[in-house]
Amino acid sequence: MLVVKTVAVVNNLEDAHEILDTAISTALKESKRVYISSSYNLAAIPHPHPTFNRESVPFSLSPKLSNQMGLEATVEAAADFHGNMSV
Repeated sequence: MLVVKTVAVVNNLEDAHEILDTAISTALKESKRVYISSSYNLAAIPHPHPTFNRESVPFSLSPKLSNQMGLEATVEAAADFHGNMSV
């Protein structure tokens, strides 16, 4: 079963730009998959739709914090586990 953070459905070109930007920013911020469905062949539109001439939906990615002690403990536990495995 494929689990996604959000499903973005583009049913009309008027809000496609915002829907696509929001889905992509959600995927980046949450480090999760998003499913994007479009009833249009967006790449085949001969001239960009006016809604795609707008500025991107603003978002920022905050740095991911890492727990160094937790990371080291996890690596050590994994190494012990694999070192104790019989072949």
